[in-house]
Amino acid sequence: GEKIVLKGKTIDPYEEGIVNSKIPGRKITYSGDTTPCESLIELGKESNVIIHESTFSKELSEVAAEKKHSTSVDAANDAKKMNANMLILTHISSRYQNNDQQLLEEAKEIFPNTILAEDLMRLKIK
Repeated sequence: GEKIVLKGKTIDPYEEGIVNSKIPGRKITYSGDTTPCESLIELGKESNVIIHESTFSKELSEVAAEKKHSTSVDAANDAKKMNANMLILTHISSRYQNNDQQLLEEAKEIFPNTILAEDLMRLKIK
C-alpha cells in the first residue's frame, strides 16, 4: 500500500486501484512474474496472504529460471521465509490445465496452508 517511484513516475496503489483500502493489521503481498527474489521475501514478511505466481512444477525449475518465473516450490519456500499465514498460487501454465493439483501438492509439502487461485475468487482476510 505504499507509493513507489518507477521510471520517474510516482505510483500510488490507492489511486491506481491496486489497493482498495487499508485494514489495520492486514498485509497482502502480490507477486508478479519473478524468480525467487530476496526483496520480495523482505517486502512480504509477516503477510496474512501471499499471492504468488507458480508457472511451473518443480520438475521444470530450470525452465522457470530461464523464463524468469517461479515454480510451486519456489512460491512455497517464499511464503515460508515470509512467515505468511496463507499462500495462493496463481499464474499457472496452461500445461497444468488438467493437473494443477500437482502444483498444489508440491507447495503444500513445504507450506501446508496453500490454495489455488480461481477466476473471480473472493477471500475474506480476518
